[in-house]
Amino acid sequence: MNVISFLGRVGNEPEIKKVGDNDVLEFSIANNVGFGDKQITNWFRCALWGKRATSLNGHISKGKELFVTGELSMRTYTNKDGVEKLSADLRLGAVQFTSGGDRGDSAPPQQQRTTPTDDDGDMPF
Repeated sequence: MNVISFLGRVGNEPEIKKVGDNDVLEFSIANNVGFGDKQITNWFRCALWGKRATSLNGHISKGKELFVTGELSMRTYTNKDGVEKLSADLRLGAVQFTSGGDRGDSAPPQQQRTTPTDDDGDMPF
């Protein structure tokens, strides 16, 4: 199982694209770890696919705080200067809006799960 979950802020305005017959919503998200002068920011390239991409397009914007869960993959690429770089790519399975909202936003968005639950309401204990 390859699952990562974290809280972060959207770093750019999302862009919706067509890949074959599918829609994909792409954006970056920053996650801070550590504290003080030891704090670092990790950047992840995120992708939402299919109906979730179209339903959340327009609701996710730069600066929004999100709790995301997805499958992490690392890939290498060569930038325009010919330097090999490493990219952390996240195929999102769930997105939840937090009470953090936008920076400076006084009215946080509602929480929204983008994956169905398997809970049938019947607890085994």
